[in-house]
Amino acid sequence: MPRFEALRACPLFPLPRIGPAYNAAAMSQESRQPALLGIDVGTSSVKMLLYFLGKEAPAAERVRMARAAMKVDHPRPDWSEADPAAWWRGIRRAAKALDLAGVRVLGIGTSSLFPALVAMDGRGRPVRPAILYDDRRSTAEVDELARSPLAHPELHHVLTGNRVRPGTISLSSLLWMRRHEAAAFRRTKCFGHVSTFVGRRLTGRSAIDSTSASLTGLYATASGEAWLRGVCRAYGISLDKVGRPVEDLTYGNYLDLLAASRPDLKEQFLADLPPGEGRDAILGRRVELPAGGWVTVLLDVSGISLTRLPEVLWPGQRLGGLTAEAAAALGLEAGTPVAVGSGDSACGALALGLDDEGQMAVTCGTTDCLMSVQRSAVFSVRTLNMAYMDSDTWLAVAPMNSAGAAVDWFVATFLGRGRDRYDRFFSLAAEAPAGSGGVVFLPYLAGERSPVYDPAAKGVFFGLTAGTRLVEMARAVLEGVAFGHRQILGMADVRLGRRIERVVAAGGGTRSPLWRQIRADAADRPYVYSDCTEASALGAALLGGVAAGVFESWQAAAAEARRVARFEEVRPTPDAWHRLKRNFEIYSGLYEALKHCF
Repeated sequence: MPRFEALRACPLFPLPRIGPAYNAAAMSQESRQPALLGIDVGTSSVKMLLYFLGKEAPAAERVRMARAAMKVDHPRPDWSEADPAAWWRGIRRAAKALDLAGVRVLGIGTSSLFPALVAMDGRGRPVRPAILYDDRRSTAEVDELARSPLAHPELHHVLTGNRVRPGTISLSSLLWMRRHEAAAFRRTKCFGHVSTFVGRRLTGRSAIDSTSASLTGLYATASGEAWLRGVCRAYGISLDKVGRPVEDLTYGNYLDLLAASRPDLKEQFLADLPPGEGRDAILGRRVELPAGGWVTVLLDVSGISLTRLPEVLWPGQRLGGLTAEAAAALGLEAGTPVAVGSGDSACGALALGLDDEGQMAVTCGTTDCLMSVQRSAVFSVRTLNMAYMDSDTWLAVAPMNSAGAAVDWFVATFLGRGRDRYDRFFSLAAEAPAGSGGVVFLPYLAGERSPVYDPAAKGVFFGLTAGTRLVEMARAVLEGVAFGHRQILGMADVRLGRRIERVVAAGGGTRSPLWRQIRADAADRPYVYSDCTEASALGAALLGGVAAGVFESWQAAAAEARRVARFEEVRPTPDAWHRLKRNFEIYSGLYEALKHCF
């Protein structure tokens, strides 16, 4: 297969043959090897990655990594929690396992699972376990919020970029905590995410990165004219119809704009408003479009004081210097620059080199996350939408809950525990022809977030007959996940107004040559596989380099990631799509046909 050198002319990677993208003047002249440190706090482990600078070697050969196992608690059905103190203990264990002898860390960045509500007291200590993104306890609070006229789901979506959903948007967990744990709620001085807690332990300063803030349900993911342009583009409205300064736009004006293409939305919104003067007051209220930050009207509706929310920083901004206490705990130098970092999806996108609109990447693992960069604030209700690295870029993330997890389930259920069980699985799948003998698998084993959002969705094998063998079922699992990729790619094509030509992929789920080919065949477009196996941790390290001045910008950090990676392109097999098309048509209709049964 052709390596990266053969791909330099492709639109996704327009790189000249240049030297390192980092600033050599920021490097130490002493004998210790300069490096950047990435801290990646995930659900199952904490990882610490050293990215060495100045070595002309591929990324896979210039990193050193250690990890510490973590666990998620499920104290009740639909609850998903983690102990923030355990994250810090995991960071310390990983630092101890990482060989720092002869290394000078120039900058530190963080990557974190998100969203996860972390409620902290005035000293940054957690007052209760963190409530994670897959927690579903807050369904009643979300339904109640949706009945508030100023937090109507459609309006909430255009103000923040996302609809409020249990766990997935942390406002839901905050509202649950206010109702059910009033004492802990009152003790909380700061409602943050993982980046807030970790950053406070490292630097003593409380902040939240813009990617995490975008999933709070309280933050203006786009603001000002960028927000208005996105609304107009999404609803097919000409911007010149606004006819007034953006700052003078009222909710009544906004509804009139929507009514041009979606009169049903205006009618639905008005039906929820109180009659009489109360309605007039609401319609006459200005739609607050802050220059960037927390949305006051949503804070009012939710009963949250601005003083209990952290400041918002862009991912590469310097949060502060490493405190003496943290430095002693981790074996590092006090004062080392620390970036606020970002959510793990955004860190992964940076490590795969995404820096412009029309680029698509996927991190493949237990969950597959497909990510595309946008330069306009057009937010689909079928993706998680967040600010990316600056005020002009956004990231649409489509997470598939059970990708590698579906393979794990099949292997555990049908193949047992042998060391070679995964080799046997892929060997079985390779025996079946494309199309899996008509067997179709819907991979919704843990509900689904994208391409459909339904926590109650279930996995399905369709098309089984008396002649179906295990080989067809094994291949159908791989094709089912790949069909989900195709659906999400189709959504991105529509949103961008043009076809995405290729997909960059990385992660543990990309190791199988068979699955690599199936993804390209199902998408009917090339997949370009990176040798970067720990994208989120690498992205965190690169953000540390931005904060330390090693890279002059986040774009330079993305260029560095592309420069040192090795890529392998897999093109669709001729006529493969013809053999998969019928199964995909069945796959695409299965959810709608069966959702009333879930």
